[in-house]
Amino acid sequence: MTDAATPAASPVPRDLDRVQLPAGLGMSSIVEYLNSLPDDVDSMTFRDVTSTSNSATVVYLANEDSPTPEFGMVVAILLEPNDDAEAVVLEVATIRWGREELHQVTERSSDSPQASGNVAYRAFARSFPPGQFVIPNRSVHFLIWYRGGDEVAFMVIAHSAPARESLVAAVVETLGDGK
Repeated sequence: MTDAATPAASPVPRDLDRVQLPAGLGMSSIVEYLNSLPDDVDSMTFRDVTSTSNSATVVYLANEDSPTPEFGMVVAILLEPNDDAEAVVLEVATIRWGREELHQVTERSSDSPQASGNVAYRAFARSFPPGQFVIPNRSVHFLIWYRGGDEVAFMVIAHSAPARESLVAAVVETLGDGK
């Protein structure tokens, strides 16, 4: 008697490597992909997709009239392809969210050079003083990932680590495997 073969698990946590948008997309196409995300994730409701020339952001909200609203964002960042995925993730994290010392890093891919096709990621939290983020003095949870050589990096931001993980799962399920 032989056991049925089990598919190999992804070596990248959360199956982040399953998310790969086609090359050559313009921002309007990226917005269309993001519009396909679920209407509700972890009790938060899809509210809007906004875009600039180099990024698109999906906003999820719940309990927005509360002093501690629940929020989540999925951001797709259009950039020049770079084979050094680790460097791209660190650059996005520090340019957008401050010096690395301000980040409470909870998880990251190895610091070794990444070959094209590999995914680098960084999960961290940080709080912001008044005036630097919509909700000051409260931990905000981030996960940034990028596949070396791609044109799009992804960033998920949420009010809690579990909400962040629910949003990441929704991105992987919706956009994974070339959907």
